[in-house]
Amino acid sequence: MIELASGVTVEARGGWELPWGPRLGLRDRTLMVGPYGSPMVYEDHVAGTVGSGRECCPDGDELRFERGGGDLVSVCLRMPETTTERDCSGWLAAPARSARLRLPGPCRFVLERTDQRWMSGDGDVLLCLRSAEPLGSRGERIRIAQHVDLLAADDRFAGWAVEHPERFLVSDWEHPSAEPPDRDLAVLLREYVQIMTAGNVELLRDGDPGVRRLFEDLKSKVDDAAGATARRKVLRDSIDNVLGAFSGT
Repeated sequence: MIELASGVTVEARGGWELPWGPRLGLRDRTLMVGPYGSPMVYEDHVAGTVGSGRECCPDGDELRFERGGGDLVSVCLRMPETTTERDCSGWLAAPARSARLRLPGPCRFVLERTDQRWMSGDGDVLLCLRSAEPLGSRGERIRIAQHVDLLAADDRFAGWAVEHPERFLVSDWEHPSAEPPDRDLAVLLREYVQIMTAGNVELLRDGDPGVRRLFEDLKSKVDDAAGATARRKVLRDSIDNVLGAFSGT
């Protein structure tokens, strides 16, 4: 059993993963895994399921379960704005197993968002963590979908992880491009995550030339005519959006 929130526990039954691939949107910092490809289909999906998310807490993360059987059917998770300085690589060695979460009975609950993020040096793993839930003596990775894990510390929800995040970059509701993995893009995405913080956004708003140069220098490295061109364009467009939002300041 894993405790998701106070008074809310789920079973983790082995050998099954959600059949949908992840989508990582940089504009709203959201990882989605679910059977929807448009806002309308998404709204219908939420209305037909139970769990955490917008119906009871629009600021919380979203795990949706079948109304009848209670099996997990989708997730929508928000990447926090703060990058932690502590070494979180211990999670990469934590035991991993595929499992489908099952909610014992239909209920609504609040799943508090993670508050820190961390990326491996090669950009190959993104972790989003609760600072109040360190790895502990019994850390575990529950594989709920392709390359997506929920993290548990001493049987309590501690965060989530996505492997190879550059492969899943999207601009909106579309599916990621099927282009081959792009190692250079993985490193560029890590650099973006490192500099795209709430503090730097405030400095951009104040017209700080040094921070603006950080984003401009990163943009110059993102050649969207090479490598995984569609996914590189997602990253380049995200940088353009940040710079454009504060071009008049």
